[in-house]
Amino acid sequence: MIKALSIVLILFFSLESVWAQLNAPPSLVPLLEKNYPFPENLSTLLVPQRNFKRPACYAFIKDLQESYGSNKELQNECLLPSLVALSFYPELKNTKIRFVLSDTKTTLAARPRLLSLFRGRKNRSYCIFIDQAVQDQQGVLLEEMSFNAQVGGLGHEYAHILDYQNRSGFNVLWLGIKYLLSRKAKATLEKAVDKRTIERGLGWQALAWEYYILHQSDASDRYKRYKENIYLAPEEILFYIHSFPIYQHIQ
Repeated sequence: MIKALSIVLILFFSLESVWAQLNAPPSLVPLLEKNYPFPENLSTLLVPQRNFKRPACYAFIKDLQESYGSNKELQNECLLPSLVALSFYPELKNTKIRFVLSDTKTTLAARPRLLSLFRGRKNRSYCIFIDQAVQDQQGVLLEEMSFNAQVGGLGHEYAHILDYQNRSGFNVLWLGIKYLLSRKAKATLEKAVDKRTIERGLGWQALAWEYYILHQSDASDRYKRYKENIYLAPEEILFYIHSFPIYQHIQ
């Protein structure tokens, strides 16, 4: 009896191990970390790429600041990835955006400044809040991510701002109310913003961001489930990358 029970337990744990391997997410790290030639100029840097590297981008920081730094209050902690991501949103070139270090419940959050909503759309101003403290593993800090993933996360926030920019002030307020009260509305918006980020050319960076949070970070299972329910999954992001012609030059 004991021998039979031992055999059953061995088979159970063996099958459980095989099942876990079959259901483990495929590693995208080799895809995300593939290197490319050092860009010769700013125009060759600012095209869809699989892996933005800090040294390559830093070589053009002055050009980036001159071209995209107008009306921006940037934080030194994320200066370079902020500029690289912003370069994929030329419509926001002169938009007033202030980066604020804060204690929020999410890594990054883009919000319109309330009173500016009732000005002309070109005169609005926005804030991007950057979380500085994680409590009970309910989140991920920007600073712990790779440079490539940082560009992806910031690109997502710029896509939010572009969405706000294209709405009336009252429509933005109504959007905010639905976002707070309805998880379905929140998921619809966030997935649409993810898709816009990919369409802009930051698909691989969005993938690096989401993959890190779900499969490499120390965030709690509860937080990861929240991300899975609200945002595009890595597999969905990869599907869109392979669907859009702007990524065809990337092997």
